[in-house]
Amino acid sequence: DAVRRHKEQVESILLEHPYVTEVAIERSPDPDRLAVPKAYACLIGEEADTPQAAAAPVPLAASAIERMVRRLLAARGRS
Repeated sequence: DAVRRHKEQVESILLEHPYVTEVAIERSPDPDRLAVPKAYACLIGEEADTPQAAAAPVPLAASAIERMVRRLLAARGRS
């Protein structure tokens, strides 16, 4: 099924990001597409004070991660 394949792609891409340590993805209802993957990611330093956590506050890291996922999904969709 397309959502499952998409979930696997999103998980793989998220785990490529240096701030992401763990990923969980679930099927989320969507009025236009019936269902879409929804990702939850644990970031480095969320549970401990580390230089990486101080260097990238969560909102900034989340924004950068989302941009990376969108860019790589688009690139991989064309190949």
